[in-house]
Amino acid sequence: MKLLKILIILLLLIKGFTQILICNDDPTVFLALKLNPLSENYNYINYLSQNSYYVLFSDENEMIGQNIIDMIYKIPLILYISVLLILFFLKHKNAKEKTL
Repeated sequence: MKLLKILIILLLLIKGFTQILICNDDPTVFLALKLNPLSENYNYINYLSQNSYYVLFSDENEMIGQNIIDMIYKIPLILYISVLLILFFLKHKNAKEKTL
């Protein structure tokens, strides 16, 4: 159960705080940090300015593991939060039953 919580938190952080930058005229793809968790996960840009994005990784054509990241991005943010809240609720309920 603890490992599942850690996995959900990791997926939530990836979904909420990363984005894929795709250049309009270049096949290079960038994985960058974003500060607003509710903003889009894909951003089409004309050019990459050094001061506008915090780039974590870049690659030609497609990133390694981009299919997995695409799958993470397709799942709604509310689903991650809901599963995490359910797991915390179940832990609290089990802890409460053990004390009785």
